Amino acid sequence: MSVEKPEHKSDKSQLSVNSSAFDKNSQRMKKKLALLNEARRMISQRGEASISLDDLASNLDISKGTVYYYFKNKDELLFECYRISFDIWEHALESAEGAQANGAQKLEIFLRSYLTEGLGTLHIVIYLRDQSSLHEPYRSLAERRRKALRDRMRAFIEEGRADGSLEGTNPKISATILGAAITWLLRAYQLNSSQSKAAYIDDAVSVLLNGFRKRNSTQ
Repeated sequence: MSVEKPEHKSDKSQLSVNSSAFDKNSQRMKKKLALLNEARRMISQRGEASISLDDLASNLDISKGTVYYYFKNKDELLFECYRISFDIWEHALESAEGAQANGAQKLEIFLRSYLTEGLGTLHIVIYLRDQSSLHEPYRSLAERRRKALRDRMRAFIEEGRADGSLEGTNPKISATILGAAITWLLRAYQLNSSQSKAAYIDDAVSVLLNGFRKRNSTQ
């Protein structure tokens, strides 16, 4: 008596199904990233308060429904834009935190890494100081992460004061100044700069770390 063998989908057929699902997911991620990049470009130029999901659809010449498929409201869109900018900040912090260096050197590594990645062609970093147009719970989430990243940057300043590589400035004030300066430096370059990125970064880091006054100046 013959026994019928149960039917099984071939490995090749299953692989085709999985590959199709992967391709669709990859396409969705690319479309979402394109929306986020355009949103960050608009925010950088016009400010977050002056854009809407309808504006985003119009700029990209796509339907409003497409934008609302990826983002249910403006808060969700803005939060995603902030998240990408926060990720860039965190990557720069991690590169400095892992270095065998003193506080001043870690601070320089962070600044150079942040500005280099922020000025890269794949990123448009938006100003991270003010999330006032976000509503809860997004506002609290964004503010909590911003402060956590700022405190990690402040740790380099505190370490530099302790090891003598940085002068005894107030770490809290210094971190506030640096946090505000670095994102505005990115925006300033995007809006208008005749310098190369490398020269711009060198000048920016020099001013942020050394200031304007000559070391031997008595005035």
